[in-house]
Amino acid sequence: MLGGVDGRVREWSVPRGCQVGQLLVSHQPVWSLCRLPGGRLAVGCEDGAVRLLAKAPRQGALWEVAQVLPSPQPSRLLSLALSPNDEQWLAAGTASGCILLHSLKGQPQKRLVLSDDAAMVWSLAWLGDDCLAAGDSRGRVSWFDVASGTLIREAASHAADVLCLQSLGERLYA
Repeated sequence: MLGGVDGRVREWSVPRGCQVGQLLVSHQPVWSLCRLPGGRLAVGCEDGAVRLLAKAPRQGALWEVAQVLPSPQPSRLLSLALSPNDEQWLAAGTASGCILLHSLKGQPQKRLVLSDDAAMVWSLAWLGDDCLAAGDSRGRVSWFDVASGTLIREAASHAADVLCLQSLGERLYA
């Protein structure tokens, strides 16, 4: 799956090396994608909304927008990450220095804020269900306690933007 600046999500067949379908999900750019359980896909868009895609039941269509999770403040969603064990929270990193936590189980939305609201949240990684790491445009990695919504620690780890984070057990790679 690929997202584009034209607001479309495209599905590709890797073995055949060709596009097999596309869906216009927004009239603005798609910035991020995240696989969800049950064969669904989360799409982070320019307008700050997360669009949840599901396989289309009708003939000829591969995907359809099943649900839209609105944002309290419109800001492009640069990164998405699903909490690993309970799959309750979908974290969305914004271009305005905050992380929106969308509940996939009906709880109210939460908002986590970096120490500098001018930073862009390029990458997210979960360390268990209660700790979320964020890589930003200041070259810093921030750790949040999701239950309390507090910033636990911040490290100036890079000389440039932190574009990728990956957790492996208790370790975090940036």
